[in-house]
Order: sequence, then structure tokens, then C-alpha cells
Amino acid sequence: MPRENHPDDPIADEIQENQDSLLDTVGLLAEMPWPHADDEDEAQQDWQLGAFSGITAWGILRLLPLTGWSPPRPVSEREPLTEAMDHRWGTRRPLELDSFPDYDPDTAKLDVRSLLKLLAQYAGGNQALWWQATNRRIVVAVFDRREQRLLRRRSVEQLVGIIVAPTEILDPLSVNDTDEAHAGDSLGPLMQAIVGVLDEPRDGRDAPAPAGWESLALVVGLSEDGSCSESYGYVYGPGTAITAISVRSRLIEPELDAFLADRCPNEQPRPVKALFQLRITDGSYDVVLEYDDHMRWNVSPGRVEQVQEELRPAFD
Repeated sequence: MPRENHPDDPIADEIQENQDSLLDTVGLLAEMPWPHADDEDEAQQDWQLGAFSGITAWGILRLLPLTGWSPPRPVSEREPLTEAMDHRWGTRRPLELDSFPDYDPDTAKLDVRSLLKLLAQYAGGNQALWWQATNRRIVVAVFDRREQRLLRRRSVEQLVGIIVAPTEILDPLSVNDTDEAHAGDSLGPLMQAIVGVLDEPRDGRDAPAPAGWESLALVVGLSEDGSCSESYGYVYGPGTAITAISVRSRLIEPELDAFLADRCPNEQPRPVKALFQLRITDGSYDVVLEYDDHMRWNVSPGRVEQVQEELRPAFD
């Protein structure tokens, strides 16, 4: 975003320059790889980029503290930094921290959203907004909101930190799969592998799905030995956008093999096609298996829009 100069106001220029520098740093944090998962010392470390510093927590979250960056403001007033974040990363969304579970070190199954909530609390915040910064990273602005009695009980809030987190931390599919129907099933890991390939391509031959996509439908053709012979489909969103996709078989081969072995044990007949559907907004996913019709879900020039709607996930 080009910086607007204020030739008659050097203080405004300095504030703008600092703001641009801070958001450039946040952008770098969103592009950096996470520490190696096996290195516990590296996974809990301080970081510094230019004039800004913060911490990496649990190897999957980065915090940039902003204590003193801006004064408390009435909730109704605009925060200049978050306005600039809108320009950089598009639509802001509220993040309901109160809806996340509290961190429990003794739980049998950790919900990683509790780590995001705990880090926000560590920064001194109780409210948050988030933006989709890249395909695999979100940026979270953390606020301390409280009631100010001296201002006739008006609520005020202060920006206290920015957190960079993986997109999956908000995804019920990868964070906390509570769907009993899929418990212990091999479909979940396969869906995660498909999403991973679409969101973070392995090399230049794979085009990433657009940021902010909401659902997907992927048709996989299967040969007699169960290997993937073709794949095609669509991701839906953001908004009314529909984008054609495909996934190279070798990138999902282990998860696909495990799924087929689970669904078709003891040399049972294997399907000739499979339709995998996922709605990322609520974590719903399913598969439809076709055992006979090789032409099912085929796309032809006159049927593109019809097939797009036929494949669109609808779990309600």
C-alpha cells in the first residue's frame, strides 16, 4: 500500500512510517516458516526483526506485543492500525475468544484454539479481530476492552498485540474434530492432506487455492489397483468465486491408500470414483463412492456450470 505523505505534518509522517514498518514486519512473520517441531528450545524462542521483537509460542504462534503503541480509545472510535490492516489484508472478522476453551495441560486431547486464547490473554487482551494474511496464515489483532467508569461507564479498548497463527487453528476439521461419525476414520487425514496441497503447493506446478475459499469438491478417478488416475474439482469462495482445482496423486497417495484400505478391507471391490467434499467454514466433510459408473461427475464443455453446482458441498 503506497504511503500517504504529510509534508505539513512531520509527526503524522513519522506515525505513518512506523505503522507501515510494523505491518511490513507482521507480513514477514506471516511468510516465515515455523520452527522445527522436534526442537523444543527453538519452538519456544524470542524473535527480532528490525526494531520489532516478540516471542514464538509452542512452535505455531508468533506474538508481537504492542503495549503503549496506541492509547485506549472508546470502542466506537476507529483504530488507525486496524484500518491499515484492512487495506493490507482485506475483510476483518471478529474472533470470539470467549468461545474457545481454556487451556488445560492435563487434557487428553488438546484443542489448539486454547493456545491462541492463552497467548491473547498473555498479551493482555480479551477481544480480537482477524484477517487472512496468506493462504496458510492469519493475523490476529488483540485488544484489552474494559469499562471506563470515568467516562460514564463507556467501554474503551486498547490494541495490545498482534498474533500470527496458522489458518488451521480456526478450522474445526484440523483443530478439534468432534464429529462422532468420523471418529477413528481415515477420511479426516485424507481431507487434511487435500487441503494442505491446495493451500500450500509443493512446487511451482501447483496453483494455490484463492485465499478465503470456503468449500471444496474433488473428484478422484481410481484405477483397478486403487491408485489415483485423475483428479479434478472446484473450490468455492470467497463469495461467488469458483476455481477449478486438481491434486497430483503422489501428494495424497499415502492418505488415499489408507482411506481405501479402511473402506474396502479384505479385497472387497474398490470404487471407480470418489467425490470428496469439505466445507471449511464449519469443518463438515464427507465422501461419496461410485462403484460402477466411470462417467459419473464428468465435465464437458456444455455441462461446466451444471457440474459445478452438482458437486458443491451441501450438508444441511
